[in-house]
Amino acid sequence: MHFHFCTCNCPSRKTCHCPRPSERTLLDMFGWLQAGLEELGHKVTLSHDTLSPSAVNVLWEGFSPEAGEKLRASGLRYGIIVTEFMDGTGFNKGTPRSDQPDRRDETYRRRWLGFQAAASGARFFWSMVESNVVALRERGPSSFVELGYSDRLVPAFCEEPRIDFSFTGILTPHRQRILEALEKRAHVVWHGTLIPLAERDSLFRATRINLSINKTIDWQMPSGTRVGLALLSKRGIALDRTPQQTRQSSLVDSCPETLDFVDFALDRLNSDWQSAAEIAFERYRAELPMKTIMERALDETCLSGFAMPEKHVSTGTLWPWIARLWNRSA
Repeated sequence: MHFHFCTCNCPSRKTCHCPRPSERTLLDMFGWLQAGLEELGHKVTLSHDTLSPSAVNVLWEGFSPEAGEKLRASGLRYGIIVTEFMDGTGFNKGTPRSDQPDRRDETYRRRWLGFQAAASGARFFWSMVESNVVALRERGPSSFVELGYSDRLVPAFCEEPRIDFSFTGILTPHRQRILEALEKRAHVVWHGTLIPLAERDSLFRATRINLSINKTIDWQMPSGTRVGLALLSKRGIALDRTPQQTRQSSLVDSCPETLDFVDFALDRLNSDWQSAAEIAFERYRAELPMKTIMERALDETCLSGFAMPEKHVSTGTLWPWIARLWNRSA
């Protein structure tokens, strides 16, 4: 089977000022999914601006209402990856960058309308948040997908770490407050903007304890990419506490309710984090092979016997229009 991933509607387009913002936010996840699918014998391709008329298209959630409706009407076969917590009327209980008591702003509302439009034409859903699956199955075949282990994802070389703490990712008010508090007690390397993947990976491997700080105080789920990178690189991680845990996140310690995150991060640094990382790596390899995770996802979303269309749907006029709508909404 041929799976064609497209990142044209990358939701970070507003906050990442690079030619290809998706390269800084989605390609990590794509690498995991590609590894699992290719290990199962499937063909996988990626585009930043074009959908395929013949493959099974896979897009990440993050649509404007106009683009979602055009995609629904396109006649293409596609599924949607849902990366965020669904709260019933939107995602994440509001926009993470907002510091208002009520974060359910216009961006929040439009994102949900766009998702509803695109979802109405989707053939399947892969969710990175397990609690979403029940609601998504009311819309179509759905599966919870974790980011598991693959030999091809293990870094070829990891330098000896020389930095105590580092953080990379989208900066939110909640994250900034924690970083500033930790900076008063330790040396922390962090950036206010997203950085290129190669630079990010180098910083990650050069760090003893990588910080996985929730975007908001009421964040629901751990970061699968941060935990996965720590496991694959055999690096320490200070994982913020969340109501939802995964098999992957259970391989590392998370901040207990009784401890402040800054104190927890300092405890991680002063512990035998190297031995813990080695043990976690071996468990990750044994318990969460990415190939098995994707095999289950294909079975649960009825894609193991998915029939490809006999006649190709032309996107010659439809897809450029959809792409323009996404660009305009950004």
